[in-house]
Amino acid sequence: MDTSEYLPMFLAESREHLQELNLAVLKIEENPEDKEKIDEIFRVAHSMKGMSATMGFAAMAELTHKMEDVFELLRQRRGGLSRDAIDAVLACLDMLESGVQNIDEHGEERLDPKELIARLDALVHERTPEQKAAKLGGVAPDNAELVRLAAGRPVIHVLARLAEDVSMPSVRAFMAIGACSNLGDVLVALPDEDAMEQFSGEIVEAWVVDADPDALRNAVAEVEEVTSVEVDEVDVEQLMIDVADAPAEAEAEEAVAEVKAAEGEPKPAAKSGSGAAKTVRVDAERLDQLMHYMAEVVVHRTQLEALVSDADHPGLASAMQELTRSSQSLQTMVMQVRMIPVEAVFMRFPRLVRDLSGKLGKEVNLVLQGQDTELDRTVVDALGDPLVHLIRNSVDHGFEPPEERLRLGKPETGTLEVRARPTGGGIVITVKDDGRGVDPQRVAAVGVKRGLISADEAALVDVPRAIELLFSAGFSTAEKATDVSGRGVGMDAVRNRIRELGGDVIMESVTGQGTTTEIRLPLSLAITSALLVEAGESTYAVAIDRIERTVRVEDWTVRGVAGRPMLVMGEEVSPLIDAASALAGRDDHAADKPYAVLVRSQAGRTIALAVDGLLGQRELVCRSLPPEVGEDVPVAAAAVLSSGEIALVVDVDGLTREHDRAVRDDAAATNEENHGLHRTAA
Repeated sequence: MDTSEYLPMFLAESREHLQELNLAVLKIEENPEDKEKIDEIFRVAHSMKGMSATMGFAAMAELTHKMEDVFELLRQRRGGLSRDAIDAVLACLDMLESGVQNIDEHGEERLDPKELIARLDALVHERTPEQKAAKLGGVAPDNAELVRLAAGRPVIHVLARLAEDVSMPSVRAFMAIGACSNLGDVLVALPDEDAMEQFSGEIVEAWVVDADPDALRNAVAEVEEVTSVEVDEVDVEQLMIDVADAPAEAEAEEAVAEVKAAEGEPKPAAKSGSGAAKTVRVDAERLDQLMHYMAEVVVHRTQLEALVSDADHPGLASAMQELTRSSQSLQTMVMQVRMIPVEAVFMRFPRLVRDLSGKLGKEVNLVLQGQDTELDRTVVDALGDPLVHLIRNSVDHGFEPPEERLRLGKPETGTLEVRARPTGGGIVITVKDDGRGVDPQRVAAVGVKRGLISADEAALVDVPRAIELLFSAGFSTAEKATDVSGRGVGMDAVRNRIRELGGDVIMESVTGQGTTTEIRLPLSLAITSALLVEAGESTYAVAIDRIERTVRVEDWTVRGVAGRPMLVMGEEVSPLIDAASALAGRDDHAADKPYAVLVRSQAGRTIALAVDGLLGQRELVCRSLPPEVGEDVPVAAAAVLSSGEIALVVDVDGLTREHDRAVRDDAAATNEENHGLHRTAA
């Protein structure tokens, strides 16, 4: 059978299963008595085995089959698995992930699981009677029980063997027993009703009365993935003799007596049916195409709105309003379809923290919150690496070793919190640890060594300045490169990636108490609600969710502070920045402009952007700009207006940073000038 058309689905489901298994195994390590999670592990592993076997990936199927043996013992054993067993299982999951990646890239597994299979075999010991019973899905009836149930009727024993790589053993067992019950009265079946849903064995048995042996054999043989069927007639009379001769003779005779008057028991009612599927898997590329076409609709709608505003036709304005309402509803729905929970990224962190803390000899308790917070799929896909980097930093650089924490009066186990929460127009993801915090002097020393600051400047470095140095290109406090840190990829890479997504990174730290890093992100990158403003001879767009309010400059007081204009509105004082000067390099004066747009940065700073005109609110389809553009001008994206004109989207955070940098440069120049005058006077 050609299975190539199912390969994309196999890859997607395999990645989901592996994520689920990684998380579930770690949960079981924390709470070995969580039976629901144990059953989930077994179910997912079994699905993975069946999928791999069906697609012809033998190495993955063999490895998951051996993993099932370990999981099966976990399901029957109290006290969970040892750390060595957990390590072996996680190593298997790593190999399976590698196999999935190889299949995606090369079309084949390229795995050699022999060493891991040997490790798994060493973990599986001889099963106890209880574990053997669980493997069979129940306990076979003894002679006395069978005699009692048969009530003198001929009994037929049916034994069906399932394929070793059977994908859904519980379903096949249900079908085989169902075939028997259609032809006669099933006295006992293995697996029994209670064990049916979790059955994972390869042997299905039934003891049937009032049925034809050949009909039973043929009916069960027709069940898919049944490889062989054995049908034998049970000699009930001989069983009665055996029961009578048993050591417990009184009980046996009582059982034989009961047979003569007993009525057949009703057959077990197997669970059946399941609700209709409420979800459907859609290729991500189709979602991207859907969003692209929706963006085109928004552009055309904006053009049509401009034409309608100039036209004088009865009913046209009303029809345009209805079209706008419907298209906006469709737009909202399309954007919601693209939203996925950040849990898709958060699921990676428990395993990451476990491995890192174990490697570094540290004790870390990971706390995840807000996993159901939703973001655009594109943002979530790009969010993983920056968050992994922050978590690595916390575990490696932030947390002290257990003995040092105890000496400092801290709990031996550090706490690492990763929390997502929605804000107006976006979300904030916080990574917080209770470790060392940022050490300004250590950071300053590294800054001097790398030539980022002078020795004189190092003496003045405080925590905020140290944090700024941490975001310098390639900055690292690691003394040597390891597989955890010191690889030349620093916090600047994190900030740059987040800024590409239209967000920003804000870090705060208290030396000796810990560090908190916030990643602020927009909900979506595609369609933005913005205010169009005129500055100089160009049109710019300011995201609505960044705007606090708009004011007329003449209604308020403008004062100069250190040579820079400030807009004073009661007790609020904000820097007044001329948009044409900041965005287009014009030599204009902010105080002469009629309007100001007060915008708030991700860090909570408010600035007033002086503009020549307010053109109204629009829905814009934003397109990203080349990275080098944003380096020179604080703009984040571009959008095509209904007139065909290009509007640049203002990067509020970049604008704030440019202003702060200019203020620092002015202050440094003033200090240098004062020092020069002092030296001259001396």
